[in-house]
Amino acid sequence: MNAALVESAPGGAHRGAAPRKGTTVTGSNEYAPTFALIDTDKDGFITLGEFKQLLDLLGGGRVSDETAASMFGQMDGDSDGKVTLDELSTYLQSSGS
Repeated sequence: MNAALVESAPGGAHRGAAPRKGTTVTGSNEYAPTFALIDTDKDGFITLGEFKQLLDLLGGGRVSDETAASMFGQMDGDSDGKVTLDELSTYLQSSGS
């Protein structure tokens, strides 16, 4: 996934997983503003649906569900169906942004 795509973005819980508290987007994490824009429902997680909305906005609705899911999976380090601020940060740092 192109990290610049996520960083330039204006911005459902995973079934079967126990509820957990999402990320509070405060502090000094450099990716917190980007995360806050993508996390449209402000629950502390980026869901596949929120990520797909971002891709549709940036790509003019031309990104397939399969491509979005694949890209999302690369960011979802623990494969729980949600991306936390830490996971987003780790992904963007490892991709050279």
